[in-house]
Amino acid sequence: MTIENYQWVPGCGPSATSLNRMRELIKMPEEPMGEAWFISKERVLYWEMLEQDPLALSDIYIWKVLFEIASGTKSFGHLEEWDQWFQFLLPSLIEKSREQLSHLEDTMGTFFSVFDNGITEIYDGFRDDVISSLSLCLMEGELWCDWVDEITKMKTRRPKFLVDRGVLRRWSCRNAREEVSISLFFCLKYLHPEEIAGWVKSLAAIDDPFWQGHLLVWLLGFDDLINQPPATDQWIRKGATSIRWQYDYLSDERDFLPEVNVQTFLDSVRQEINAETLFRWVDSFSQQPALKETLCNIPDIYFDKFISAD
Repeated sequence: MTIENYQWVPGCGPSATSLNRMRELIKMPEEPMGEAWFISKERVLYWEMLEQDPLALSDIYIWKVLFEIASGTKSFGHLEEWDQWFQFLLPSLIEKSREQLSHLEDTMGTFFSVFDNGITEIYDGFRDDVISSLSLCLMEGELWCDWVDEITKMKTRRPKFLVDRGVLRRWSCRNAREEVSISLFFCLKYLHPEEIAGWVKSLAAIDDPFWQGHLLVWLLGFDDLINQPPATDQWIRKGATSIRWQYDYLSDERDFLPEVNVQTFLDSVRQEINAETLFRWVDSFSQQPALKETLCNIPDIYFDKFISAD
């Protein structure tokens, strides 16, 4: 199935209907999950997950569980217990991710390991429920604030995760923010080709200069990535502009993304973020001194690679 008119719209986060369906249809495993490493005489088992509501588990406990699943699957292949426990935890992980972006990075990174060959329909409609929930965590309303332009008096939605704590602390002209990067990769990997053009159109339609500037930074990093020689090791980590995330080394192969998705994405980007759009964005950057300084010559480089090169 294909989700009609899939979009990223600030304030339109995970679907409650999809999350409820996951909780209803994915049952808790009967046995505890074991650790990924088998050096000790007795294997560590995660009994707490059988005894507590997943939402009540501590952040550090959840991090340990996800690391066991992600690294274990990468090292030893799929184990039914790891796959089943991740599937059961998923709706709770999405709830945590919509509130705290650090959970989003861990959840998506583990998802890449468990569903490395596409999203298996563990129940009818599971793939669409995932796309309608996990992939939209970045659009959760609490992560955006109302902002009014002092000159135009136009009201827009501003991404707090790109402006809080100072512009330069989490991203710059050389580094994209991890949670944004992994969310873009998530859609590039799991969307159907026919869903991508509308998605890209929605990315370009988010009318905030901080979002627009950050998107240009990520796009240049992605351009570096796909133009590397095929034999390049540590694929995701080699670009001049960093678009990394915490678990990227677990997904660092060139076949990580479907080629048809990549090409459809690039074609759509060139159509939506064309010269007219870019010049309009540059005007908005000039009204934000800190942002303009952070971006340096990013708009010029984007023009050279995505517009004049055509």
